[in-house]
This record gives sequence, C-alpha cells and structure tokens, in this order.
Amino acid sequence: MIRTSAIFGLRPTLEVCACDAGQVTVPIDGELVSLLRRYDGFALDVEMGDGTTLRVSNIAWGYDVGDQYAHVTTNSSPFIEGERVDFFFTSDIVSVWDPSESSEVYRSPRR
Repeated sequence: MIRTSAIFGLRPTLEVCACDAGQVTVPIDGELVSLLRRYDGFALDVEMGDGTTLRVSNIAWGYDVGDQYAHVTTNSSPFIEGERVDFFFTSDIVSVWDPSESSEVYRSPRR
C-alpha cells in the first residue's frame, strides 16, 4: 500500500507498508532517509558499521517487501564524476557528518 499526501497542496510525503500474509512491516528509518534527501547535492560523510566512511552527495532508495530499513544507492541520481557509487542498508549507518560544518548530523540510536 502506498499513500501520498501530495493532493490539496499538502507537502508530499510517502508512507510505504509492505504486506505479507496479513502482517504489515512499516519502515522505521524515515527520519534518516529524510535527512539524506535534505542534503541532496551536498556532500555528507556516512560512517558505516564496518568502519568505512562513504562520501554521499545524493541517494536513490527503496524498500523490499518486509524490510524496515531502506536500501540506498549513492551518487547515482545523477551520477557524479569522480565519486564512487555505493550500496548499503540504512541499518548499517553509524553516523552522518556534514563536512562543511564539521558536525555530526545523525547518530544511530542502536550503536
């Protein structure tokens, strides 16, 4: 089921529920995905659970049936010359840093 509030002049939002045999899985990372989207076109440093840091300037994301965390592809919408394209799940993120401000803008509550 996909619902959007883009009608009647409301700010567009998207709620996605993956349904399987009567059970509903609701994504729980909406705030993090929104943060990454707000910085579209500006570089962020994303620290991953395995210790690597990725430079992220834009994202394409989605949810597979039953997932509570988005899968993310970076720097491909549009492609950025000289930047890596990476793929991860939002559940793998430890922290997000804004290098222009030298400040942490997100820390995973699970880490």
